[in-house]
Parts: sequence; C-alpha cells; structure tokens
Amino acid sequence: MCHIKRESLNAYNKFTFKIASWNIRGLNNPLKQKEVRSLIVSQKLSLCSVLEAKVRKGNLVAVSSRCFPLSWRVWDNAGGNDVARIVLGWDPNLLDVSLVYSSTQLLCVHVTCLSSRQVFYVSAVYGANSMVDRRLPWTAMRSLALAIGDSPWIQMGDFNVVLRSSERIGEFDSQAASEFRQCLFEINMEEMVTRGFWFTSINRRGGGGAHMSKIDRVLVNASWLDHFTESEAMAHAPGISDHCSLLVTVLKEVVCRKPFRFFNFWMKHHKFKDIVQNSWAVPVAGSAMLRLSMKLKRLKPVLRDLNHACFSNISGRVEEAKQHMAHLQLLCAQNVGDENIRAQEKEAVRLYMELSAAEESFKNRNLGLDKPEEVQQEIIGFYKVLLGTKFANRLDAKGCLQQIITKKVPSAMQMELTRPVSVDEIRAARLSHVIFADDLFVLSSADEVSLQIVLQSLREFHGFSGLQPNLMKSAIYLSGVSNATKQSLVALVGMPEGTLPVKYLGVPLISS
Repeated sequence: MCHIKRESLNAYNKFTFKIASWNIRGLNNPLKQKEVRSLIVSQKLSLCSVLEAKVRKGNLVAVSSRCFPLSWRVWDNAGGNDVARIVLGWDPNLLDVSLVYSSTQLLCVHVTCLSSRQVFYVSAVYGANSMVDRRLPWTAMRSLALAIGDSPWIQMGDFNVVLRSSERIGEFDSQAASEFRQCLFEINMEEMVTRGFWFTSINRRGGGGAHMSKIDRVLVNASWLDHFTESEAMAHAPGISDHCSLLVTVLKEVVCRKPFRFFNFWMKHHKFKDIVQNSWAVPVAGSAMLRLSMKLKRLKPVLRDLNHACFSNISGRVEEAKQHMAHLQLLCAQNVGDENIRAQEKEAVRLYMELSAAEESFKNRNLGLDKPEEVQQEIIGFYKVLLGTKFANRLDAKGCLQQIITKKVPSAMQMELTRPVSVDEIRAARLSHVIFADDLFVLSSADEVSLQIVLQSLREFHGFSGLQPNLMKSAIYLSGVSNATKQSLVALVGMPEGTLPVKYLGVPLISS
C-alpha cells in the first residue's frame, strides 16, 4: 500500500544536503555502530539509511542512540517482524520526513527540506538473496513510480543483483539481471553516475568462492536529474563491512561562469600565437574527436587568463593608456633628442591603438538585427556579394550540369522511379535501420552473431566519435524466438527488453 502526498512542488532553488546508504552487515556490533556514527558526523549527513541492520525491535532504541546523533529521528522496516533489516535516520532540524511505504526489502519516505520547502522521495533498498523474493520490491517500485509521478525520486542501497555481466566477477545470473533491467525501464529510472569504487561488494571468503560485484547503486528518475542537476554520487571504501557506503551530495547553486566567448581582438595580441601553440602542444591520449575536445577545453582557461590580464576593464584600460600616451608625447616635445622617451611614446601609441580597437570590438559584439527589414537587407546583401548582381557574372548552373552529366535516365525509368510506392513493396523492403534526430532503430536477425556485429559497429562509432549509447535508455525488442534465446540475447546486449508494439514517431511498429 502506498500513500503519496500531493502538495505542489515549489521552485527548486538548489541547496546543500547529503544522504548516504550503507550495508553494514549487522548493526549490533558496537564497532559498526561507531563507524556509522563517524560517517554521519564526518560527512555532515542530513539522512542516512543502514541496511542489513539485523536489530531486534527491543534493541532498536538503544542501538539507534549509539548510531545516530541524539537529535535525530529514526524509521525502521521491522513492522510485524521481530527484526529490522533497514534503519533510516534523519536530522529533524533540516528535514521533515514521513513514511510512504515499508516492507522487508524497501523503505520509502517523503522528504521536505525545511529551509527551502523542496520535496522529494527517498527509497532505501535491501534486496533479498533469492530472485523470486526480489520480485516483491520490483513490484513495489512499479506502484511507487505511478504514485510518485513527476516528483524527484532517488533509490539507494544494496539491490543484490547486477545489471550486466561486466558488474560481477564470478557467477552471473542473466535472468535476474534481465528482470532488474526491465523494472528500471518500466519505472523510468537510471543509475546516477558514481565515482569511487566500481565493485561495491567484496566477498572476503577467498579461494574459489571469492567474488566482487556492483550490487550497491544509486538510482534516480528524470525529475531528480531536472531539479538536482548538481547532485553527485560516490562509492567509498567498504571499511569494516563487505559493502561500500554510498554518498550522494546535492551541491549549492554555484555561481555559473559566463559562457565562453572568443573575441577576435585576442588574436591581435602579440602573445596570442605563442599562448595557443604552447597549450596545443601538450599531448592528449584518446580518439581524434576526444583529443580535439580536450585541447579546446584546456585552451579556454588560458584564453580567459589572457583576457583578464590584458583586456579586463577595457574602457578603464583605454582611458589610462590614452593619458599615458599623452603624457609621453608631452615629454617628447620637451625632450626632443631623448630617444628613450621617444621609444616609450611609440610603444604607448601601439598599446593605446590595440586597446582602443579591442574596446570597439567588445562594444559591437552584441549588435544584432531586430527589425525584419534589417534582416532582409542583410541576407540580400550577403548573397549579392556572394553571387554578384549582374547576370553575366553568374554561373549557368543548368549548362554546367549538362556538361558534367552526360548520361540521362530514360523516360520510362523516370516514370518508374517517381511513381507512388505500394504497400506490398514497403512490406517486402528489408530495412537495416531507421533514424530520426537522436533516435535510432537498428534492425537485425535475432541471433548472437548478428547482435555482435551491431555491438561492434556501435563500439567502432564510439571510438571515432566519443559518443556512447545510454544502455539504460535503450531497449531491445525480440519476436519469434524462445524465452531462453530472449534471455541470452538480452544479457548479451545489456539493455532492458521492450514489448511490441512500440510507437516510433507516433506510428506503432509490430513484428509482422
């Protein structure tokens, strides 16, 4: 059962808060209680969920008082059970928290920031070891997604399942991964980019039973990304646990730097060429596009420094240079034979002219055309210069084409090429892909060889361009194959499975 508050969302002015989740593998140990409290204090957390707590109801108050600061309040998911698996604490001076949903594997709360009145939802997840049991929180997440709607939502914790084979060293359960991917696809959540440890669970059994996996993760919906654009996640070292602690920080609104703008007058500075060459000469590893991007990115602050050192407060610099030039010219008039003063006066004139030209260029940088007739005249003037105004100066495009193209398509074939396409011809056509804007459908046979070719093509495209498809926002649609083949192919591509029919540009696509 879910209960969702339906108050309107206020404007999301960014603020700073930190929330964490940690599978501590048992909270009854005093040393682990100390570690949790140290995490809260050192990171200045506003909210913290502790997983696999294994604390009995009768001990919850005593254990919580040793883990959380005295002013904090606590929720747990014990419910009708004797043991709490999830314990969630928060600072009531910063946040107002109310319970939305509680089960043995998932605890969801509604959070309001007291200073800004911003609202969002936080879920602490501790997935069961059994794939069958883990289907219960997946079902709960689907219900929560419908109830939460467009409100920001973040889920943190130990999901006890990986998304793809690369996230585990050891045995890989493709069916469990497929079900998890499908759940995330349906609730429209994706993993927040997380720095720090890649494998978040490290089994220290050693020998043949040792394994590492990425089962602790942070998931967010689109609304969270829209409202908390500055949020970032970090997987810290596991310490005395087998699991990394997850820390999410939502930063204060930073003073955004003005967009970088290149000024032409920079090129007239006598040091400009050397500055660019020195920056560009430092090698960068990677693809051609990546190297170009990194070098341009590295050049920006260097040019900003040049602008700050030589052209900031340009009007003041021009006035100062003008006064200095006039002063030296007066000295030249009083000391006709002094070559030193004359050289200084010559340099002062050069500097004044350089700064004055830069000032004029800076003042004219935003001049635009506001009136329609001005735009019209500007366009006409451009093409007059480009093409010329006299007919004699223009190229005879038709004549040029006739000279280049000597062979023509027969009239009968022209009629055949321009006639309407029939429905039967459309059905008989074999398409390899359909693309529109940033959406791409790749069509292939439903076998491993074909999909390997598609994946290799995408990897080569990534190598050339630096662009990589978002697997969690992609989907694979399969038809006419067995369930075993489906599971194998879904695990191969690492995408959630979609269901047919699917709409593309408003048109439903089916397998037949």
